[in-house]
Amino acid sequence: MINWCLKVGLYQLKSISRSEEPWTAIIDASIQQGTKKAFVVLKVPTYIMKNRTHALALQDVEVADLTVHERLNGDIIAGLLTPLFEKLGAPSQILSDGGSDIAKGIQLTQALMTNMLPHSLDIGHTFANILKRNYEKQTLFNELVSFAGKVGAKLRQTLAAWITPNKQRTKGRFQSISQLANWAQNTFKYCQEHLQDHDDATKALLQSQFVDNVNNESLVLFSQQFQLDCQVLNDIQKEVKNNGLSEASYKKSIECISSSSASSAIKEETEQYLSQSLAQLTKYKIETGLLSTDVIESLFGKIKFIMARSPSKEFNKLCLLLPMMTGTFDENLIETAISEIMISDLKKWEEDNIGNTLLKEKRKNFAKLKLDDDVPIDANNLLALAA
Repeated sequence: MINWCLKVGLYQLKSISRSEEPWTAIIDASIQQGTKKAFVVLKVPTYIMKNRTHALALQDVEVADLTVHERLNGDIIAGLLTPLFEKLGAPSQILSDGGSDIAKGIQLTQALMTNMLPHSLDIGHTFANILKRNYEKQTLFNELVSFAGKVGAKLRQTLAAWITPNKQRTKGRFQSISQLANWAQNTFKYCQEHLQDHDDATKALLQSQFVDNVNNESLVLFSQQFQLDCQVLNDIQKEVKNNGLSEASYKKSIECISSSSASSAIKEETEQYLSQSLAQLTKYKIETGLLSTDVIESLFGKIKFIMARSPSKEFNKLCLLLPMMTGTFDENLIETAISEIMISDLKKWEEDNIGNTLLKEKRKNFAKLKLDDDVPIDANNLLALAA
């Protein structure tokens, strides 16, 4: 079954070809697994967001390129993108999360292409950076983060565990920071209004952690503003992710931020990002453009979940499941893939693209051990061998 799936994945990857239809390239590299990371380019028809009411799904995209590397930098990425764009035709839009290596690779690729390729930044990462710039160094924000951590540590294994916050990410914390904002608002309000609803033991636990902070007016007011800023950015993200960025969605987003009680710095940076993004799309005559890389992050999440069960927990030939998890296919395609792609093709692709793996290295080195098959391996024999 695994080999059949890998055959379909390799067939899908090899089937990507040039078309006259304008397309958008979504580019990302996964977080390192073991010693390697995967670099993926998704191909999305540019028209797909026009008249759309929901976010991109995996069946809407195709894996245009898949390579695995021990290290990536701007030069390596440019060396991957340039021949890909020559093969498939230059995309009408490039979308990435703003990582420095990928941004440098795109910049170098743009310099090599005859036509400038518009490069857009993911709305989720951009809004996370806006929040980070405005909140990370604020004393009250750090007080709130510290308070949430203490509540989790004190109550997670008690009767009041239900009120503890979700564990906060250390890396990329601000991409899910709205969870902390909502938690603070809900808990402060709940303790003000419903503390008496509980038995004495639960009430004592809640009082020990929350009473002082509920009475801290500056922290409560701060959490309210923090939640407002997070909520308005979430509302705009929802609009743009579901409908793409167009004149209509831009107008709705600007109305949303203008009528909100968000802080002035948040408003200014958000409006600037949306205005610049729309101006770029208009310049290249894209009526409705993509601004979300969620689909590629979802794809990476699925492959990491699958690979978590493999012995070495690193990127290996199972990467070929990525093309299989995107696009659409039927029985005819599966039959064709299984008949046309040989096991030798899978092995060659693995040798060319994955190279050595931790599991192969382990087997190669342990094969050097020459033990007498007639000698039972027990603790005494191992000690004797070591001596």
